[in-house]
Amino acid sequence: MAFIVEIPELAKFEAKLATAPTKVRVTLEDAVKTATIVMQTLAKAEAPVRTGKLRTAISFESRGFMGAVYPDLARTPYAAYVHGGTGIFGPEHRAIVPVNKKVLATKANPGWGSANSKGYFIIGKRSIGQRPNPFMKRAYDLGKVKTLNIMKTATDAMVKEL
Repeated sequence: MAFIVEIPELAKFEAKLATAPTKVRVTLEDAVKTATIVMQTLAKAEAPVRTGKLRTAISFESRGFMGAVYPDLARTPYAAYVHGGTGIFGPEHRAIVPVNKKVLATKANPGWGSANSKGYFIIGKRSIGQRPNPFMKRAYDLGKVKTLNIMKTATDAMVKEL
């Protein structure tokens, strides 16, 4: 007497198993891209708005299993100063003082006063700087759970499909 052990629909199972690496890669790459877009949306929502330039300069990249969200420093070179602070609030922890002139001045309109004859707005003899506004860190803290849920949903879908 003999027993025959047979796996029902073995050909279908083998076919699915053969496509598994491709399906897993595509599913995970899509999940990473979705999570990156969610983080970009949160970063834009948390960014301070004066002119809107900083908010629109927040970009994202998604390649394979890696995603990145960042302010485009070519368009907004001040983004790091907004995020980390300046003067006594920044990494140097000291007031901003003029180096070559008697007073601090800027060509950009600080929103108060009027320009002198050469088009400069006088700030003063020293500035304590600006407090940090860590909008990217806030976005990360807000998006941590959301991105983990996106990845969990993707892995659950992969397991169910395979």
